[in-house]
Amino acid sequence: MLKQISDRFADIDPHTHAPDASATDQLVAYLLELSDPIKFNPNATRVLMRELLDNRGRADTAGTWYLKSFLERLIGMVRAVPNWTNATETQALAFIYQILGAINYFSISEPTLTGIFGENAYKAHETAHPEQLEQLIRAGLAARPAA
Repeated sequence: MLKQISDRFADIDPHTHAPDASATDQLVAYLLELSDPIKFNPNATRVLMRELLDNRGRADTAGTWYLKSFLERLIGMVRAVPNWTNATETQALAFIYQILGAINYFSISEPTLTGIFGENAYKAHETAHPEQLEQLIRAGLAARPAA
């Protein structure tokens, strides 16, 4: 399952939506595509999050890290952004992990948010989420990495 998820991530081409765009715009387009619930269903996200959060036993014996190339690609994309060219791998990964957290947390929260706030409020949130996510990504990329 993790290999299938990783392969889907690898198939996303940041140049598809913004072929002549800046490194910033390409990364934003890529991350927004990752947040598209039609392409990445909540069940796959649940599996991915469970693997990232609750896999101590498997991590100790893992022979293959299917998400490694995906994360390395994202680190490279972050480091191609002008304000981030001098970022360390650790700084770029920290930024990416925060954004992936926002993407994944939202994608699996529908039942809980609907229960708490109601279906209409959730639908409004679902509509607002992509724009808010884009603002969050752009703000992080406009800033420089923390020292």
